[in-house]
Amino acid sequence: MKQKDIVIGGAAIVGAVAFLQEPETPPTIVDDMANVETMVAEVTGNPIHQDAKAIESQRGYDLFKIVMLETKRREALGRKGKELRPYMDGKTQAIGYGCHMKYLSAKWKKTIEDQGNTITEAQARTIMYEVFDNLKETISKDLPHLDRAQLWAVQSLAYNWGYGNVKKSKLYQHLKNGDTSKGTEKVWMQCHAATKGHRISRRLEVFLFTGKYKKAQEIADDAGKVLQKRGDFKHYEK
Repeated sequence: MKQKDIVIGGAAIVGAVAFLQEPETPPTIVDDMANVETMVAEVTGNPIHQDAKAIESQRGYDLFKIVMLETKRREALGRKGKELRPYMDGKTQAIGYGCHMKYLSAKWKKTIEDQGNTITEAQARTIMYEVFDNLKETISKDLPHLDRAQLWAVQSLAYNWGYGNVKKSKLYQHLKNGDTSKGTEKVWMQCHAATKGHRISRRLEVFLFTGKYKKAQEIADDAGKVLQKRGDFKHYEK
């Protein structure tokens, strides 16, 4: 993860832990609209700002869990058993789910140091939520017209690529215009997509942005299976 514009350390997403299960439990279907509205309100800390048609189109999909499972799969891929200690992510040290050490708050740095330069899986998730929360605040100010699913899609891309890179890319003008056309999909798929794992994430993000929630759910289900197969983080403290 490359974040030039975001400093980690803001308030953690309210109630977020309840919505990201361990990888042994793939995303579940939420079939009550009130539950969907409650989930989104708890995660975002704000009421839903979407019209009735947009809300109805999300019936049955826990969109937050969809994004988190694919992010977890992507950021853990290829580092099995190594995430609990700092590792090199490009030219920068990272820990947990692709979080660069230099962006951690002083509190997190001290906690990790006090633990012998290690982190638990639960802590890695909490930091991930904090990063997403900070990204949400920043991106929503720049792109207030995006609905919640679209904002999560941009957050996922920014978490992986860095929001500074997103703003400098050709995609950003499409985002500013709220464009959900094929042209946006094509440009999106060209953003930080050198590996198969990245391309899977880009597809998930495009599906969320354009309202294809069933296809996004399928990618998240596959992510859950991958994490389950590799025994992801079973050695961590719960």
